[in-house]
Formats: sequence, C-alpha cells, structure tokens
Amino acid sequence: MATTKVQNGYRMLLTVRWIFVALLISLAAYFALPDSSVPIEHLLQDALKSYQRAEFEEALRSTGSILQREPEHPDALWISGRSHARLKQYTAAVRDLNLIVLNSPDGIDARLLVAEILHYHLYLFDEAEHAYGAVLRQDPANPNANDGLARLLSVCGRRSEAIPLILRLVQLQQASDLLMVLARESGAINDEDLLTRAHQAAPNSAGPLLGLARLADLKKQTDEAVTLCQRAIQKSPKSVAAHIELGRYLLQLQEYGELKDWRRNLPPDATSSAEIQRLIGFAELHDGHRTIALERFLSAAKSLPDSRSLCHQISQLLFAAGDPGAAQLYVEQMESIRQLYDAQDGVLFASGQPATESMLELIAAYERCGRLLEAYGWTQLAILRFPQNPVLRQLKVRLAEETATMKPELVPESANPAFVVSRNRYEIPDTVGLGPNPELKHPGIAPDVSAPSLTGISFSEASAELGLDFTYVNGGELKQRMFEFGGGGVGCDDLDGDGYPDIVFSQGGDWNRRGTPDNQSDALFRNVRGESFREVSKVASFGSTDFGQGVAIGDIDQDGFPDVVIASIGGAKLWTNLGDGTFQEKGQPLIPRTFAVPWLTSCAIADLNDDSYPDIYVAGYLRGADIFERVCMDSDRTSRLCQPSAFRAEMDHLLLNDGVGSFADSSHLLPASVAEGKGLGVLIFSPAENGSPGIYVANDTTPNSLLVREDNHENWIDTAFASGAAVSYQGKPEGSMGIALGDTDGDSHSDLVVTNFLNEGSAFYHSLGDSAFRDERSESGLEGASTSVLGFGVQFLDANLDGNPEMFVSNGHVDDLHREGKPYRMPAQLFSVRDGLFRLLKSDDPGSYLQRNHLGRAVAKTDWNVDGKPDLVLGNLQQPSVVLTNTSASSGKSLQLRLISLSGDREAICASVTCQTGKRRQVQQLTAGDGYQCSNEKLITFGIAGTAFAEVISICWPSGEVQQFNNISLPNRLTVIEGRATLFTSPQ
Repeated sequence: MATTKVQNGYRMLLTVRWIFVALLISLAAYFALPDSSVPIEHLLQDALKSYQRAEFEEALRSTGSILQREPEHPDALWISGRSHARLKQYTAAVRDLNLIVLNSPDGIDARLLVAEILHYHLYLFDEAEHAYGAVLRQDPANPNANDGLARLLSVCGRRSEAIPLILRLVQLQQASDLLMVLARESGAINDEDLLTRAHQAAPNSAGPLLGLARLADLKKQTDEAVTLCQRAIQKSPKSVAAHIELGRYLLQLQEYGELKDWRRNLPPDATSSAEIQRLIGFAELHDGHRTIALERFLSAAKSLPDSRSLCHQISQLLFAAGDPGAAQLYVEQMESIRQLYDAQDGVLFASGQPATESMLELIAAYERCGRLLEAYGWTQLAILRFPQNPVLRQLKVRLAEETATMKPELVPESANPAFVVSRNRYEIPDTVGLGPNPELKHPGIAPDVSAPSLTGISFSEASAELGLDFTYVNGGELKQRMFEFGGGGVGCDDLDGDGYPDIVFSQGGDWNRRGTPDNQSDALFRNVRGESFREVSKVASFGSTDFGQGVAIGDIDQDGFPDVVIASIGGAKLWTNLGDGTFQEKGQPLIPRTFAVPWLTSCAIADLNDDSYPDIYVAGYLRGADIFERVCMDSDRTSRLCQPSAFRAEMDHLLLNDGVGSFADSSHLLPASVAEGKGLGVLIFSPAENGSPGIYVANDTTPNSLLVREDNHENWIDTAFASGAAVSYQGKPEGSMGIALGDTDGDSHSDLVVTNFLNEGSAFYHSLGDSAFRDERSESGLEGASTSVLGFGVQFLDANLDGNPEMFVSNGHVDDLHREGKPYRMPAQLFSVRDGLFRLLKSDDPGSYLQRNHLGRAVAKTDWNVDGKPDLVLGNLQQPSVVLTNTSASSGKSLQLRLISLSGDREAICASVTCQTGKRRQVQQLTAGDGYQCSNEKLITFGIAGTAFAEVISICWPSGEVQQFNNISLPNRLTVIEGRATLFTSPQ
C-alpha cells in the first residue's frame, strides 16, 4: 500500500510539473506571437523610426513581428530589406526585397537596391543584370537603372549593349563619366578587383570571364583571353557577347582555322550582331572574297560608325571597286574620328582642369562626327565646370532640342554613310584580301620572330678613334619642351669629289642662344681616304647656329658637287658647294618669313616637276603660340612632354627650282590634306616604279601622305588612302617617324617600313604593285618585335652581302617615363628579312652597340671606308653620334653603282636598278630623304653570293630610258652615266 501511495504521489507530481511546463510553453508562445493587440501600423511606425535612427536591429524586430502576421507586407519588406542591407546582411536583404511586387509603390526602388547589392556586394552579375532589366522594362527612363546596367555591361566589355543606356542618360540630362566608355571604340570600364570577385562568386557566369579576357588582352596575354572566352562559351553557349570576344581575339592572333570553327558554332541569332558581321567580314576578306567582305562591313558599319578599322577596310574595298567618291566618305569619316580623338586628348590630358575653349572644341568635334547626343552630354558636363558660360548655356538649349527625339545611337542614320553606300551593288574580283590579315605567304605557319644570333654580322664602333666627335645638343637643360625630343639630322655623300663620302650633322645647340655666333653650329666632317674623319666646318665656311633638324644632300645646281639643305626650327638654309672644299650660304631665305617661327623637320632633294632641276621638299611638324615654351603636367604635377594633338600642324613646303639659283615656294600646289599632316620623315621614290616621283611623308598622329602629280600636271594629289599606306591596318594614324624602302620578299616591288610609337609597332606596307600597299606588320612578325620600342631612324641594308636585306632601327623614347614602368633609353634593333618575314637578331657581344641602351634618332647609310659593305652613321640624344663600321663576314661580293643622269636630275633620284643572277632577281630604287631627318649616300649596293659575275644589270632611268649591262665582274664599284655604254670603275 505504501508503495502504491508513493507511486501515485510521484505520478501526481509529474502531472503538476508537466502542467506547469505546458503553462510556461503557452506563455512563451503567447509572448512570442505578434501582439494582435498592437496594430500593424504602430509596429510599422516603430520600425520606420528605428530605421531612421540607424537602429537597424530594432527595426528588424518590428518588421519581423509584422511579417509573421503578413509575410508579404510591402512596407515591412522594404524597411526589412534596407535594414538587412545596412547591416551588410545582403542575402537576407535580397530575399526580402525580391518579395516586393515590382509595380507596387516601392517596387522599383526595391528592385534597384537588389540590383546594386547583387552588382557591388554579392558580385552576382547575371542576377544583377536581370534585376536592372526588370526595372527598365517597367520604367525605361529610370536613370539609376540605366546607369547601373551600363556600368555592369561596360565592366564586362559589352560596350555595344551599353551605348543606348548611356545615351538615354544624356537625354535625361544625367550625363556622367560613362561618356568615356563611348569615347573610343575599345571603351570599357577596367575594374580587375570587381571582376575577380564576381568570378569567384559565380565561376559559371560569362560576364566576369569576358571582362577578365579584356584585361588579359590589355596585358598582351591574348592567348589567355581566348581561353577565358572559350570558358565563357562553355558556360553560356548562347552568349553572343562571348562569341564576339572570342572571334575578336582569334582574328587578332590570325587563327583563321579556328575562326572557321568559331563561325560554324555561332548561335542562330548571333549573325544579327554588328560585331559578328564585322568579324565575318574579316574572315571573308582573308579568304579573298572581297565583295562579300564589303557587304558584311557595310552592314556592321550601320551600328559601328565609330570603328576606324571598319572605315579603313570599307574605304580600301571601295577604292578597289572603282568608287573613289564613296571611298572618300570613309576617308573623311576617319579624319573626323581622328580630330575627335585629338579634341578628347586636349580635355583628358590637359594640365589641371580643361579650359572652356578645350571643352567647346571637343563638343564641336562630336558634332562634326554627327554624334550629337554625346556632344549634348559633354555640354552637360562642361556646364557643371563653367555654369555661367553663355556659349555653353546656349549650346545646351540647342542640343537639347536637336536630340530630344533621337534614337539612342552613336550616329543617326542620316549622318551615317553606311546607309547610303550599302544601297549600291559592287563586284570586286576575288583575290588576296585588302585587310590587315590577308592570306599568309606561308599559310598556317606563324611568323618566327625569335632572336637568332648575329651569325657572321657585326659592326665596330670606333667613332672617337676615327676623329668623328659630335654630340647633338637639344636645347640645353632638359625641361620636357616639345622641341627637345627630335634630335638632329645626318647626311652622307662625297662632297669634295675625292671618292670618299663625307658626313654632315645638323646641330641644335643652346635654345636661348640659337642664331647667335657663340652657339653650337652644324658640323661637316671630311672623310680622309676612308681611314678617318676630320672636322672642317670652319675652314669650309659651313654651318649655322640655328636649331637644326633634318639634313638633305643633293646637287641643286647640277655642277657635280652635292649641296646641303638643313631644315631647322625657324626655316631652312641652302649651303651651295663651291667645288673647292668650301660652301656658301644662299642669301635669300628658302622659305619666306612669316610672323610665326616654323618648325621644319625632314627634307629631301629631287626633281619633282620633270624640268631637270632638283627641287626641295620640307616637312613641317607643329605650330602654336606657345609651342616652344609649353610643358605639360601629369596628374601628380610632374612635368612631361605634351601630346602632338595639343598643337596645330605646321605646313609642308614644296620649293621648286627655277634653274637660275632661286626657289619658288609652290606649296599651293599641294593638296589640302598636307596642311593637316605633322611631318617627321620624308621619302622621295617612285610608287608606280616607272620613274615618276612620289613624296611619302610620315606624319605624327595624323595620316601619312603619299603625294603624286595629278595626271603629270602641276598640282599634286594625296593618294595615301587609296594606296593603303595612310594609316595602320586598324585605320589608326600613328606616331610615324622614320621610313625605309626596300624589297623584302624578292618580288621586285619596293615595300615600306614606317617606325612608330611605343606599343604601336612599326608599320610594314607590303607593295602589291601598281602603287598599292597593304599593312602586313602582324603577319610579317614586325609588329610583335617592335611594339616594345619607340622607333626613329630605319634603314634596309645587306650587311653580309648575301643578297637578302637586313633592317636596322634606332630606338629611344621621347620622354622619361620610367616612373610609369616605360623604357626611356632603348637598344637599337637589327632584323633579318626573308620572304617578307622579319626576325629580330640578337648580339652575343656584351660590348656591342646593339646590347646597350640609347636615345637613338637619325640613321644614315653609307660605305664610308669604301670596302663594298654598307655602314651606318647614327645620331643620338645625350650621347655622341656614332659610326658603325660593317665588319661582317661576307657571304657574297658587292656590286656598287653610282648613277649620273644626263636627261634630268643629275643624281637620278627614282631610278630603278635590277640585278639578275641566275634565278635570283634583286631590285633597288635610288631614293632621297629615306630614314629620319637624314640623307643617304647616293649609292646602290647589291650583295651577290655564289658567283663571280652579275649576269644582267638593268637600269630604268627617270626619263624612261632603260640600259642593260651583262656579265659584270665582282666585286665592283662603278659609275654609270645615262646613255653611255662605258662603265667607269672606282677604286675600292
């Protein structure tokens, strides 16, 4: 019984305990539940007050009470989502905000906040793009959604998709820094940290991979860019943007086999993309299908009117189709784009804040391009800087009216020539394409640009021992003024008739003492029997104290003794060779004086109007009120050289010889395009290879010029665009300096090399014959080997006399930017040239000139010691000038020819000489002015291997007469007189 009582008492105790526990649970549940006695409106007010006091956790408690009662309460979700965001609880924030219906009062703001969190905090680009898109479908004029999506697309390199969004912001008067994305056709936002985070957050997302591919390409890691694009396509096979980027990099790498696969694998809707059309056009061009390529390019140009590469290709194809009028539309479009880029540089690279005038010029440049919406956008930005400027205020009103109803596109249809030209039908014969990547001579074989040793090729440097002691002084104290970078000129020829070439150097000197008797002077070094040099400037009465630049040597008065022209800052002077070892300065200025000080660079002497009297062409560079004083500043206020775009072009001068000792400035006969050229290098040669002279001018940041006489009349026309030698294969004017002419592949046509700025690569204009050229720098291997240097002087020469040319390039920067990781002094380069391919040679000799760094400038070619092998004379900055004597082990024997014309210009400039030995055919032209600010010895040198005779020598004189000589023994140094059967031998 006792036990039973105890058990019953224990059961009762347990029952009471469970009742108590249940009561506690009920009380807890009661207090945990929303207080139904507290109205939701009061809880919402408490939440809002807490949020406003930045008491976000308290706000979340209040909204939590509401959401337990009404899980989709929009106001509570809005406060809850924002509170989570402020506490950096981003996933919770997105969860709450996404529950708000888009068309509710806070729906758009909620979805915008979701997009921003996904974009900048969770780094989920695909979801962010979807969120921005949802807002824009509901509210297309929402400025924040347009801005956010434009930035997301731009960081992923999807510029074409961002364009309408950015332009819509302009129409909403919300212009911003996003205009920079539109400024250049490669525009993007480069944010590696953001892209890396986005890739880590979503490895399968295509957008971050494409952005990282862009950055890899900028770092010259194009193979890595291809890999990233392929991964993006693997993750998102229907991503048109990914296919575009992959095609772009494959084209850049000339992977035409892979491009065919790329084209087969395009998504069905991809071909409607203008970028895809552009890439297919290049593939068709590579295959020689020029008519189809033109159709593709014109289709793409409707949406890509700012693409210089498209404009260039279309212009070249239209010239080939026989429609120069339509082609000229695209030449003018390229020029408008160039002027726009110059105006942009004037604003973006201005020292300090840009001036009102610079902003107005930029706006005007956009208007000239037909890009009115961007002009309006930049006007909005300019007014923020100059709010009271009346011109800007009037511009804003006018442009607002003109653009109010425009479609958000770069160029309206009415201003885009593609909509006019594409209505025509063209038939262009299929052939090797005119684009930047034509069919390789060695299909499927990438150019070998490795650096084999200089086997058998060597140069000795012993200038001081030879008595040649000259240093160009570029103004005195270095102050980063524009005139300090160019250096002086070099000229080589036999000035005293003793059979040995002498050397002329122009001198800069102390800028503040220029033109005064106590300044440094130009110098003349006489060659002493090929053994040494002796300066004879004073005894020869030669040289001035102007700030000298280019040198030209030619027989102006046709007396058999070459005369000298020196271009300078301030004018040009002619030194007449009196034939007795002395010179006389021509009293009358070659170029009439004006109020401005002309900056003249390279010059050349040749008969340019077929009257038998040698004329003079002088290139002009820059002009401006403060051109010789202005120093530009970096953002950190460090002084640096200004951009050429900051100044106007100095005009070129055509000086025609009247035959009685005077020159007429006939520059009015030159085409208008020449007035825009910023000339540095000049070459006179025969582009048609028929003896008719042409003038090629290498212009800095403006299109190069190729001038020929119009139907043999007085007036000259610029055929550079029609010939394909005006700009790069990308349609870009470059920092052109030096020019070399030579046959690089044995096809008997003379090709052009033009040295360029750092990261541009030297241009290789391969001759197609009939005055047509194509830039093949990429497939020739020259681009890859020259992008890391800034080239000036350049010469072709056969150093080892094996019948194949080498090419020497003198390099050095114009500004000391080593703080930015850019090289200043640079080594010169020597290339082997075979079958149109350039291979950079390296020297194993640590003491070699090629192993040391220099600020190289002019390079002139001569055989100073008359041993049959070409030597070089180099001009440098901050270092003495150098004679490089060719000590190469010869693989063959030399044939050297000096030409004397009797029917025209005595020096026979533009004569063409052919040397035929067995199946080997070599062709060289006699030129004037080639190189950079220099004048070569008037000597044709052939290297001939494996035989003791040159079987046939054929000379096509400028008059059109052709002479032929057979079985000339080797080695030999001959003088050939036009029309004479006798060859005169000179001693070696």
